[in-house]
Amino acid sequence: MIVIVKNELQELLQLKTWKDLLASLLAYKVSHNRQRGGPAFATPRMRRNMEQANRYEQDPNEPPPSVDDDVKEEEAEVAATMPVSEQRREPRLLGRPWELRSSEWCVWAMVVLCTILAIGVIIAGVAVFAVYIFFKPKMPYLVVSDAQLVQLQYDQGGTIQSLQMSITIRAENNNSKADATFSSVDLALGFHGADVVLLRSEPFTLPRESSLPLPYNVAVAPGPALDQAGMQIMDESLKAGVVPFELFGKARTRWKVGVFVKIRYWTRISCHLRFFFPGNGTVMPSDRDRCRSK
Repeated sequence: MIVIVKNELQELLQLKTWKDLLASLLAYKVSHNRQRGGPAFATPRMRRNMEQANRYEQDPNEPPPSVDDDVKEEEAEVAATMPVSEQRREPRLLGRPWELRSSEWCVWAMVVLCTILAIGVIIAGVAVFAVYIFFKPKMPYLVVSDAQLVQLQYDQGGTIQSLQMSITIRAENNNSKADATFSSVDLALGFHGADVVLLRSEPFTLPRESSLPLPYNVAVAPGPALDQAGMQIMDESLKAGVVPFELFGKARTRWKVGVFVKIRYWTRISCHLRFFFPGNGTVMPSDRDRCRSK
């Protein structure tokens, strides 16, 4: 015994700091308690069992408590010692380990997938923006550059007997880095809902930053018959010296942006052209300037 105490004292003397000394003393105390069956093993359940055994020794006729009572008593003790925040916390439903691992992998897979999609969208947006900045694409369009009503004969029966008109429609391509193709050019000249003449053109290609005039010399004999409202408008227009016509239709345009992107677009035109007739037959400049496709 003396040898053991001597060895312990030598080990204590070898400790240089208070921290090491306190740690060693705590270790000795825990070891001593375990060897004697002390407080290290004195759990609440063990104390409760010891109390039940003492009561049974004092009164052997007392019936042993049921298991349900022990469980309820233990739950009450745990609830009493549990902090308030822990008591109000809702229970968590824990699944099996393999289910937890599977759900974790699913979450990570979704995170990776969403990240890849977000990066793809950002790259696509940057690419589109770069292409737009570099090529600066512009819509090809049609515009009326000149028009003149040469002849108009109209009878009292509401029929246009003869009509001669020259109209020039200019196709524009303002793209600096792409050629444009026009096809299915289908226009019509009308008066108050009645088609007077159709204006069409074969497909053609416009080089970059260029234009092409499409001259039409219209000659109609005889023309369409007008309804009652159209006859009234024609009479009033001839008396006023300003005859209104309508130009409407569409054309299909196609051009390339970059290497892979091809754009197809229908450009449509709808405008009024008022001519000084009887007179020199010229079109009003304001109508001519506004008459362009969109």
